Amino acid sequence: MRCCEWVDQQWKPCVSLIQAFGITLGETVCLVGGGGKTTLLFALADEWARFKRVLVSTTTHIMCPTDAVVAASAADARRLLQKHSLVVYGIPSAAGKLSSPPPEELLALRDAADLMLLEADGAKRHPLKVPREGEPVLPDWTSLVIAVGGLSALGHPVHEVVFRSEQLDLPDELDQGVTPGWMAALLSSEWGQRKGVGNRTYIRVLSQADTPERLALAGQAARAMTGRGAVFAVSASEEERNRGR
Repeated sequence: MRCCEWVDQQWKPCVSLIQAFGITLGETVCLVGGGGKTTLLFALADEWARFKRVLVSTTTHIMCPTDAVVAASAADARRLLQKHSLVVYGIPSAAGKLSSPPPEELLALRDAADLMLLEADGAKRHPLKVPREGEPVLPDWTSLVIAVGGLSALGHPVHEVVFRSEQLDLPDELDQGVTPGWMAALLSSEWGQRKGVGNRTYIRVLSQADTPERLALAGQAARAMTGRGAVFAVSASEEERNRGR
């Protein structure tokens, strides 16, 4: 996965996702927002698993890659992590997805891996998401929240590309298409992806930066970002996108 960080009003390439995001041993990282969460989550997991153990799970639902090592229980997850560097744990549900294990099981598994990655939000394959009451589902011990927004939303009517957009009183001009400025507000505001983050470390990721034109639009959104939190743009290969579906 290609990654750039917004520094000094320009995009600068990153060598490593883990290094760029500042992820360290023992963290619990939650991904929230829209399009590209699962793809980014498994890109992070694959990178970490080259050197250390990582447990992937969810507090909502997650699509599990067919090549993943999947645990059937918390005890199984602990056992598998002694032999494999990347293990996925969740409760089997419809359409090939895994749903959240009990929170107390996730908490108890923190010492079984060197990193815990959790998908903590759902967007029904929309590139952007507005959280409703009770969303996102962030465990108390979460240390880092990564909010993802898909650049494919830009230029399209908000009701087509923003999951749960009906919750907001939106300006009429957004029916003409989502703008970089509005996307920046969504990723910077507590009515959007910053909801429930509190004092945790917060990172904003603009996904689907697959063309020079998309990266330029990502720059417009990055300039409009407010509040604390680094800003990144990422682009996945077709193989990575297929694995995250």
